[in-house]
Amino acid sequence: MAEKYGETPINPPAGETARTQPEGARFWIIAATVLLGICALVSYLSFGFVHGEGYEERPIVEIVTLLGLAGVVYLFSAARACSSSAPLRTVIVVSILARVILVISTPIQEDDLYRYIWDGRVRAEGINPYQYSPNNIEDIDFIGDNQRADVEIHKLNRLIDRSRGVADVFSRINNREYATIYPPVAQTVFAGFALIVPEDWSALNQVRGLKAILCLFDIGTLFVLIRLLQLTRRPLGLAVLYGWCPLVLKEIANSGHMDSIPTFFLLGAVVVALECRSLVCGVFLGLAIGAKFYALLLLPLFCRRLGWGGALVVASTSFLLMVTTHIAVGEGTERYRATLLEFSLLWENNDFIFAWMQAVGDRIAVHVDAIRPTVVVALGLAQTTTTFGFMFAVVIVGVVVMAMSIFVARGVHQVSPAEVARRAFIPLAALFLLGPIGFPWYFVSCIPFLPFVRLSSWYVLPCLLSLYYLRFWWDYHYEDGFGGFASGVDFFDYVVTAIEFGIFFVLLAGERFYLGGRLSGRISN
Repeated sequence: MAEKYGETPINPPAGETARTQPEGARFWIIAATVLLGICALVSYLSFGFVHGEGYEERPIVEIVTLLGLAGVVYLFSAARACSSSAPLRTVIVVSILARVILVISTPIQEDDLYRYIWDGRVRAEGINPYQYSPNNIEDIDFIGDNQRADVEIHKLNRLIDRSRGVADVFSRINNREYATIYPPVAQTVFAGFALIVPEDWSALNQVRGLKAILCLFDIGTLFVLIRLLQLTRRPLGLAVLYGWCPLVLKEIANSGHMDSIPTFFLLGAVVVALECRSLVCGVFLGLAIGAKFYALLLLPLFCRRLGWGGALVVASTSFLLMVTTHIAVGEGTERYRATLLEFSLLWENNDFIFAWMQAVGDRIAVHVDAIRPTVVVALGLAQTTTTFGFMFAVVIVGVVVMAMSIFVARGVHQVSPAEVARRAFIPLAALFLLGPIGFPWYFVSCIPFLPFVRLSSWYVLPCLLSLYYLRFWWDYHYEDGFGGFASGVDFFDYVVTAIEFGIFFVLLAGERFYLGGRLSGRISN
């Protein structure tokens, strides 16, 4: 099968196996030891991040430096795995140990998981987490004449009073004016956590418990990737590209982001699609969409891969499951829509290309009298106001990403399984690079597909994304300005972000140009 598609597995020549084995084993022992040592140092330094305290003393630069060193180990390991066989057992054991070390750490510059914990506790109390924001719970005037709200909010206040740990979690929730934004499948996981982890645990131990659950999905993704490598006849050691990725380790095992949930289900959908199991593919895709909406981008690819009959099963199953899970939103639907709308149209962070497109849109609005500088957007009864420049960029991104989603599905039923995995990567990566929010953890869903990309410069991107955390350092130390900018954050947004993504794009363009030149030379000869 591999020879049929021109994808010979990467293995060392038979005559060299015995000669290179000791050297190869030495490399992997050293790399594993260094990576685990870095994880231990990160975990140790993480205790310098006390919530709400000591902002200027936080070892942010040290953490970013350590993550950079972990990135170097990762790149050397990736290069070795691509050129020769990597010991799968070592890859798996080190991946698990690294996550265990980081699960006990304190979240570094992240607090989203306090919202996850609170949502789970609210759901376990039988109350809709989409209904009330933390500010609503603290504001007695919000209740008014609503008897049901009166009962439920008093119940939530009693929940807070029952445990110091829950009270601490509630006090640390960010963006307190908003009700939760996390989709229903993620909420189910949070509710499961609330049933497993006792309320009287400290806030830190509850955080550790939630991170352990999210790491189960993360480790599950590693094993699903190994299955995908089997199906595509690729060396199983390439699982190191996910298992040892410092970005994944930081964002899931340390920061506790819920992106491990949709990543697991989406990769599972790819695997079962290659196994031609349409019904299971529809279930996995529906669960992935129910955890994060971007998974919908791969629906055209699955439908074309499985043929008309399979497409009907996948589309109907995933749609039915998506509708069913969103019925759980219940009376909080309008509140949920309003939160989604504001998040989609008012949030912008760590972006590069989107910022330039938005600037172009703003310039158009200034020079064209017929265009209003602000735009009102509605979703159901919810509506919000944003700038023309932002909507201009959003429309471009939406058209480009949807076009890519449809384009990669063309002829996908005739290509190799490895090519299917590579095509699945394209719209996901495009959405990340073009969208308004470039949070590092948003790239986690792309990383399991790195063994199938054609350009190795993609391996560098997750290593560069850790620079995002310097934004907080500039905020804490240069609030009044830096380098001619009004604030340290502005300096980061306009300078450091350009460096962060600019290095990657230069490497990508250079590698693409080099490979293109070599290919042209072969054709001319």
